[in-house]
Amino acid sequence: MSYPESGITFCIKDWAACAPGLTCQQDWQEWSAGKKAPSVDQSFDVKQVPPMLRRRLGTLGKAVAYTLCQIAWDAHIPSVFCSRHGAIQQTYKLLSDLADEKPLSPAHFSLSVHNAIAGMLSIARKDVSSITALSAGADGLWQMLLEAYGQLGQPDVEEVLCVIYDEPLPELYTRYVNDTPFTHALSFVLSKQKDKGQAMTLKSVDLHHASSARDKDTPPALQFIRFLSTDTLNQIVSTGHSNQWMLSKTE
Repeated sequence: MSYPESGITFCIKDWAACAPGLTCQQDWQEWSAGKKAPSVDQSFDVKQVPPMLRRRLGTLGKAVAYTLCQIAWDAHIPSVFCSRHGAIQQTYKLLSDLADEKPLSPAHFSLSVHNAIAGMLSIARKDVSSITALSAGADGLWQMLLEAYGQLGQPDVEEVLCVIYDEPLPELYTRYVNDTPFTHALSFVLSKQKDKGQAMTLKSVDLHHASSARDKDTPPALQFIRFLSTDTLNQIVSTGHSNQWMLSKTE
């Protein structure tokens, strides 16, 4: 599928975001206004996940599950899961054990692969729809939107579930990348029916013409949450590795 120079237009039907102490849209509105910060409490109510699977989910997986419980637990539609680092704390523990020549747990390894959270939650939701798991660095949000938009072009696909999530890196890596201030997850339903939610247009831009809208310090996923939860914010511009992206709310 080709993407026109004028951009691609889609609709955000519904959304839910989660971080420690930020579990509803009102919380995120206050966070966006600088009136509320994440807490240290990293427990999330995910009772809809069966206990056997719930015990296998780490904090990041439970944050993702919480957002799905809010908007899409029973929505059996194609999905795109995206994370820059995935369950990095789990992976770091495995690498540390490997360096110390300790035996590795096959169960722990299976939970560290990039599509582990998506797979476990598809089992919990009894969802056999297609799943795409992406890791696209700083471009993750934008590549997820493009992938979901492409899937909307397939026959009989009216909606696509999008999920983006990350957790802070272990301290060893923060000297190189420090792009996730706190654990967070965002789920939303992308639709091609413009009368179902907020219509948006995404396009690649020359930042010289949109410098006032840039936000260099906030990860794209958190930029997007602020964008969704702030009525007065109508445009965001973000720089990825290979493109500059502008996302605008449209009528």
